Amino acid sequence: MHTPHLNKPVKEFLSQRKLWKWEPSGKNNRIVAQQSVHIFGVGKIEKDYCAEIRIAADYKREIIDTLNSSFGINELKLFNDRVGFARINAHDQPYDRLSAEDYFYLGITFHQREEYDQAIERYDRAINLDSQEAMFYNNRGIVKRVVGDYQEAISDFDKVIELNPNYVDAYNSRGIAKDALGDHQGAIADYDKVIELSPENADASNNRGAAKYKMDDQQGAIADFDKAIELDPQNAAAYNNRGNAKKALNDLLGAIADYNKAVELDPQNDMFISNRGNAKYELNDPQGAIADFDKATELNPKYTDAYNGRGNAKGDLGDYQGAIDDYNKAIELCPQGAVAYSNRGVAKLALGDDQGAIADYGKAIELNPKYADAYNNRGAAKLALGDFQGAIADCNMAIELNPEYDKPYSNRGAAKHKMGDHQGAISDCSIAIELNSEYALAHYIRGLARRAINDETEAQKDFVRAREIDPRLHPPDS
Repeated sequence: MHTPHLNKPVKEFLSQRKLWKWEPSGKNNRIVAQQSVHIFGVGKIEKDYCAEIRIAADYKREIIDTLNSSFGINELKLFNDRVGFARINAHDQPYDRLSAEDYFYLGITFHQREEYDQAIERYDRAINLDSQEAMFYNNRGIVKRVVGDYQEAISDFDKVIELNPNYVDAYNSRGIAKDALGDHQGAIADYDKVIELSPENADASNNRGAAKYKMDDQQGAIADFDKAIELDPQNAAAYNNRGNAKKALNDLLGAIADYNKAVELDPQNDMFISNRGNAKYELNDPQGAIADFDKATELNPKYTDAYNGRGNAKGDLGDYQGAIDDYNKAIELCPQGAVAYSNRGVAKLALGDDQGAIADYGKAIELNPKYADAYNNRGAAKLALGDFQGAIADCNMAIELNPEYDKPYSNRGAAKHKMGDHQGAISDCSIAIELNSEYALAHYIRGLARRAINDETEAQKDFVRAREIDPRLHPPDS
């Protein structure tokens, strides 16, 4: 029988002809709670129904592992203040003579307090006293992973697996660390091992899907997320991740459906809500996107990506100053974030502040010299200022960084057209159209270049196609 908050005198319990089980709380009865379960009452346990069991030390680990895997009862729950008990109760020993396990549990305590340096130091001491206990290395590796020391974490997980080749958590944790270092294939190999050892492990399927997503294997990622959801229908992260993969495949409605489910399961998760906002933005629903970004920033006023996303949506609605305000906030929160500078440059360019835009693009490039968008955008700003050679140089760099990027070809074509290189302009715009057949501006610029070489028939075809895609692009007077 389990009834909380029974505030009665003990004699009232004793007056009832039944047995009561008392397990003191670890919070208020620290010492007793570590070793005692009391049975009291006037009932009687007959000899045939009880027995004393002595457990050999060699079998304790197996019992603890079984309790953990079958009932979720781990060592921390069983002995959540082992060191405190030892210090107060073991009067026959000096307090400073702690065992490897004592240091291990101290490490857990510091880890829970997020005092990571102290936790690592205690795990170090535990390992110095017992270098053959896999769990010590595993916990130290987890803390190192949390603080971003991924290579050292991997070394610890390697040692765990050397000591115990079937230690499932170590493979999973090592996969997470490898993934963080960009070794997605190595991470997948570790997740494969987890799934081999523990086929019902939903987290491993989810993690493997996330690694495949980063390798642009979206279909493989979705299959893993499907499996994770099948194993754990309440796994909000798997729905979110599957939404990301669907969004990468341009299945925006499918992505939003998954984000909706993720938010339903975890309504306070700012990232899930912001991801849904990004999908709505790409689906040309800037108002819906702004509503999501508003909620995300309400939940987390320091969520840089949400401010960036809301700025983009405001820009689409023509609220460039509002967009700049959001980009300013993103930069305030993360001064090293290149994306916010580049986005702010776009808004400034729309407001006619060409020099301010160029300065922002320059800062973005300084922060991320491989940022193709920033080079392309700066090229567009230089084009607007009549610096055609500068525009071509920036577009060249954008194309070098990302040869599949359509916009710099179109912008370079526009600059070449302005400089009288109409054939070069036609060639560049043709590449842009090959990469993106719906690129209206590339059709329009190619039409201008064809008209300049007196190819009016082909020019008209481009002007018509440009206006079909974007009705705002009217054919110029001949």
